[in-house]
Amino acid sequence: MATKTRRRKQYQSIVQMPPLTEEQYEGLRSSIAVSGVKVPILIDEQKQIIDGWHRKTIADELDYDCPEIIEENLTEDEKRTLARALNLARRQLTTEQKRAVIADQLTETPERSNRWIAKQLGVTHPTVASVRRELESGGKLYHLNEVLGEDGKRYSTAKNHWQQKRGAGDPRILHPTPPHVTEALLGRESFDGPILEPASGDGAMAAVLRNRGYKVRATDINNGHDFMNRRAKTANIVTNPPYGQSMAEAFVRHAMEIAENKIAMLLPFYFLEGVQRHSLFSNPDWPVKAVYVFSRRPTFGEHPDHSPFGSVWVVWDRSHQGTPKIEWILETESEAV
Repeated sequence: MATKTRRRKQYQSIVQMPPLTEEQYEGLRSSIAVSGVKVPILIDEQKQIIDGWHRKTIADELDYDCPEIIEENLTEDEKRTLARALNLARRQLTTEQKRAVIADQLTETPERSNRWIAKQLGVTHPTVASVRRELESGGKLYHLNEVLGEDGKRYSTAKNHWQQKRGAGDPRILHPTPPHVTEALLGRESFDGPILEPASGDGAMAAVLRNRGYKVRATDINNGHDFMNRRAKTANIVTNPPYGQSMAEAFVRHAMEIAENKIAMLLPFYFLEGVQRHSLFSNPDWPVKAVYVFSRRPTFGEHPDHSPFGSVWVVWDRSHQGTPKIEWILETESEAV
């Protein structure tokens, strides 16, 4: 007598999620083999799996029943957002896998605010903001002048968290560097030869460098000197570059083309993360010598909107050998906020 084979319904996953590791998959399979599928999968009316793809796959392999719940009255966008949120909440994803899921959501709903996306996915809005910046700097996402907030209203991106702190929307906005910030660098690093300060603003950083005896050429875009157009070589570059419009990354890359000895950049703490910027920290021609982290965040400028900002000095040195060092800078209360 021929064995009757059960015909399985055709299902498909509504979004592509990072795969389980072999260990995770085998652990889930062993659990289902012993106890069956205890948590129903979530599907829509078209048999698209919103949550539970691996449970369904394993149940089919074992020829087990797989309970399911049908989620109705959601748009396709809402289903995919829910799928990502449930996977982020239930699965042990690596940091990069989580960022990939957030990137998928941003690519699908770029017009939504970082806070809205964070709330939908159950992550923090600074993380969403970081992923958005990475996508924008890599040309994978267009910068939008407005986003749709949680309350359904449209908001200018010029008022977002990072731009309030550093005027990220316009590289011409002045944010003078407090003297103690430059002094912190010079207490740890020395420079052989003249120094170019290409975003000098009111000259605050250049003044500290000169007081230490260095020969400094201070230029600024407001004085008609666009650093990105400079081709002349220089021994060293020390500056606090503009952060908006991916200018900080552009400054570092251009500095590596024209500097000959050392580069010291005062950068936002988040600059240390991101796949796009990894090449800046692994360039064999420009090894990273040191990263100096401000334990107390400096404040740049006296405007009421200027808040303390997480900052690091990153020093690249052509002659450095070995791994970079990391050191925390802890000023007295009179020096920092």
